[in-house]
Amino acid sequence: MTFPALRKTLLAAILIFTATTMPTAAHEPMPLAAPTRAEKEQRPVALPLFFRETKLTLAPRSFFFHRDNYDRSRRTTWALGGALSYQSGYLLERLALGAVGYASVGLYAPRERDGSQLLKRGQRDIYVLGQLYGEIKVWEDIVLSLFRREYDTPYINRSDTRMLPNTFEAYTITIRSGKPQSAAGQWSWQGGYFTRIKYKDSSSFVPMSRAAGVSANRGVGMISGRFTSEAGADEVWGYYSPDLIAIFYTEARLRPPTSQGLTLQLAGQFSYQASTGAKLLLGRPFTTRQVGLQGDLGYRAAVLTLACTFNAIGGADLYSWWGTYPGFTSVQVRDFNRAGEHALLLKGSYDFSRHGLTGLQAFVRWVRGWHRVNPVTRQPLSDEDERDVDVQWQPPSGRLKDLAVRLRCARVWQRGGSQRPLDDCRLIVNYRLPLL
Repeated sequence: MTFPALRKTLLAAILIFTATTMPTAAHEPMPLAAPTRAEKEQRPVALPLFFRETKLTLAPRSFFFHRDNYDRSRRTTWALGGALSYQSGYLLERLALGAVGYASVGLYAPRERDGSQLLKRGQRDIYVLGQLYGEIKVWEDIVLSLFRREYDTPYINRSDTRMLPNTFEAYTITIRSGKPQSAAGQWSWQGGYFTRIKYKDSSSFVPMSRAAGVSANRGVGMISGRFTSEAGADEVWGYYSPDLIAIFYTEARLRPPTSQGLTLQLAGQFSYQASTGAKLLLGRPFTTRQVGLQGDLGYRAAVLTLACTFNAIGGADLYSWWGTYPGFTSVQVRDFNRAGEHALLLKGSYDFSRHGLTGLQAFVRWVRGWHRVNPVTRQPLSDEDERDVDVQWQPPSGRLKDLAVRLRCARVWQRGGSQRPLDDCRLIVNYRLPLL
């Protein structure tokens, strides 16, 4: 190549490079000089992620509870309170902090009607810092949680059925991979150790074993695996408390494809409990187990549910000191999880949104329990039925979208017994108000 040709080639390359790198009208002009100090001070300062993603939320709650017991005693309380929660963003994309303070104040709380669990024993008000935790993101899908917070597992959970939830002192790790709504699904594993629990009607944290009625101090180890996909979910849980109890729980849910307008979900569960070590719970060895089956058939706004559970004949009561019992036939008042007890549940629910009553849902539920025995003497006990009516209203949008109102009424009666029916009524109003 001659020198004039080489010069033309280099000149063309320079022109092309300049044309492709110089700003056009669609881009901001290149600065002609470094910005002055005054210009720098006028620019908006981007806050760190720790502050930008901080959330402060007020969640007021009003709860009225009334129960007429079999023995004609009454429990009545109306309380007002709720939660103030703080959650930070991640500092350096690794550390987040959180805290939740709870309060429950009696508006109507006669001492002779104590026992609603809305307040402390003696109908005393509750003020407590129920959650105070740190969250460490070791990796994008590996998270450590430290100290006091809520948990929702089958046998250790918040049991949020009163003014305040259960919270726990615990140290856990959670590992996830995949997406739950994808075809490949999501795997998640969780393990940890629980040292103390704060009950819904208390402001004190006590050892997990003392919550089970044992004077010794013991914690609970937990490990789990769960797979979730568009077709359903499968999960396995294990709990172990030295000298107290071992619990195994597994559940599977399947959503088969259906025709337009129909939905179907099938589920099965299995629980197994046994004494461990020094057998501090009963002073003797014990084992028990339960099998449960459930089917949900939906058509448009209506869902029909049929479920049954079978507790081991010759076994003990199933224990659930650390939260709400996970059985398919556990309802408003009764869990139907006692020694030898079998139960059948029938439930119908309906969403009235398509009739112009947006956010209004209701269901009626009936459970029959039979074959219950005394776990020590093996003598038969009275069978029980429970009927529940539940109406909920929560607007999905508009000014009241953060308001939720719920009315729950239940009646429990014995078959073959001389007791009068037990009536239970609850009115709950929740509101969520983001402050930050």
